[in-house]
Amino acid sequence: MRLFKIKDQLGNDFWAEYKCPHCGHTTKEIQGYMDEFYFKNVIPNMACPNCGKKDNGTKEVPNEK
Repeated sequence: MRLFKIKDQLGNDFWAEYKCPHCGHTTKEIQGYMDEFYFKNVIPNMACPNCGKKDNGTKEVPNEK
């Protein structure tokens, strides 16, 4: 997922919409944290709830029991 639009911010906490670069799905507001780790590690590793792909194109594998 990629950050699409920051809707609100309180200190370092923010609420934003994210958009999938693969299928174009847009999420509702998700809470995030305004720091380098979040932007470089967390956001690119978010899987799209619609197609399951991460920012780099890999698909998230569901946990099997």
